[in-house]
Amino acid sequence: MSNFFSLSFDNVASPSLRLKSPVEGAPFADWGVVWYAGDDGPASLVRGSGDGTEDIKRALSDWSRFRSASFFALSGERQTGKNTPPFLRSYGGHQFVFIFNAALKGDFKNALSLGGDPSFEPLGSSAAEHAFCWLLHQLFLRQARRLSDVPWMELKNWFQQINDLGELNCVISDGKNQVAYRDKEGRGGLYGLRRVPPHPEGHLESEALSLDLGDALDTNRTLYLFSSQPLSGESWNLLEPGSLRAVRRGRLLFDSALDSLAPANSWALVGNQAQQTSLVPPAPQALSPKKVLRSA
Repeated sequence: MSNFFSLSFDNVASPSLRLKSPVEGAPFADWGVVWYAGDDGPASLVRGSGDGTEDIKRALSDWSRFRSASFFALSGERQTGKNTPPFLRSYGGHQFVFIFNAALKGDFKNALSLGGDPSFEPLGSSAAEHAFCWLLHQLFLRQARRLSDVPWMELKNWFQQINDLGELNCVISDGKNQVAYRDKEGRGGLYGLRRVPPHPEGHLESEALSLDLGDALDTNRTLYLFSSQPLSGESWNLLEPGSLRAVRRGRLLFDSALDSLAPANSWALVGNQAQQTSLVPPAPQALSPKKVLRSA
């Protein structure tokens, strides 16, 4: 079983992250951290095993390049070689990341056909990576370069096709947009939380990781979090089974669980293209600070 979370800030930030050591006698877990340079630059991926303290400090020692508006982390059972998540791939001039807690079964290669196109072949043999490549292939077939180029309900249908093969809780991102999908049977967990300043507390923690947002430069940030489990005592919102939620820069763009209640707030027609609009007002943009933050 994997634990994962994603952060979507309204402006670049530099939180401190620490992965916890397992209890005595428990096997070490694999972990991975992904962030996008600046607001929408290239993505970087760091993987390791154990508590990751020294690896993270060494990889992220230059914090000036670590400032980002989007962060992703995942830890879980040990994998072998090419099957180690999280998965990161380039497509359409953007880099996509996929974090998940999934248990897919059956003939996933035929159920989720890649059409024989070698450019979408996964690096490893895992069903989850294959599903990720299939999602990118669907974007290609629609000639879409970003997740927001596709109507959210159509994206939801894609996730449901994957979900037909087994348990699926996940977040996919193209750097700007983060799209989360909750398992239709309610298996596992996927929670969402939007925080606006002043934050009630700067420290977030679960049994797998510790996250510090308490630096003065980050306390003015609005952010949206997705997590496989709550990281604080706040009122985290458990996503409805089978629902899809999309966020960008700390604000909610779409929630399929609310679509039938407020369709006028979910969609706007611009020309011939259906465009998604925000369900909440955009957060004020903070000035980009120049100060370099401390490491975890």
